[in-house]
Amino acid sequence: SYTKFVYSNLKIENNLNKDGTVSISLNVKNAGAYDGKETVQIYLSQLNPIVTRPLKELKAFDKKMIKSGECVDFEFILSK
Repeated sequence: SYTKFVYSNLKIENNLNKDGTVSISLNVKNAGAYDGKETVQIYLSQLNPIVTRPLKELKAFDKKMIKSGECVDFEFILSK
């Protein structure tokens, strides 16, 4: 990308006991001089898996066009 992105306000809400989900939200600001697209990726790992699993697994992603100086919200809801 020809621009610079700044991530902020990462929030993780664990609702596993209520509805079986985890909510992740964050803000991404285009702090550069050019418009650009940014892809946010969520990777998870399992502690002490019973079967062999990768160290990190991609569980969610989203790509958005962000104009120069603009700040956008990304939100993900992951189920158990």
